[in-house]
Amino acid sequence: MRKQIRLLILALTVLFYPANIWAWDDKTTHQDLSIRATENSILSSAKGDYLKNLGFDRNLGETFTLNGEPKNVKDWIKFGSLMEDAGNIFTSKYYNHFHNPTLAWEEAGLNMIYPDVINQSSLIWAQDDSNG
Repeated sequence: MRKQIRLLILALTVLFYPANIWAWDDKTTHQDLSIRATENSILSSAKGDYLKNLGFDRNLGETFTLNGEPKNVKDWIKFGSLMEDAGNIFTSKYYNHFHNPTLAWEEAGLNMIYPDVINQSSLIWAQDDSNG
């Protein structure tokens, strides 16, 4: 009986808190991962201070303005990851972010989920000059 009660509690928890389960939420997770990667890359002062070596003294706090909109480096990276996830299944770049090394390169993209859409392997897509 105790085992059944535990399973019921687990099932109800999963049922009523699904937002906590979806780790690939395009509004937060991709941005958070991008910021964590930036903070642990050579762009950060702790890992190499690359931006300072290029003359940007404020490092990740350096502000750049595009179309009248100023943002620091971290905010631009967050914005870029949000824009990378924007679109639909026919226009989005994120469908080409995958590579299955167990398949032939022509088949190694995300084609199994959306077979009607050509989703190239990230390795092929990244080398195609026509992709913006």
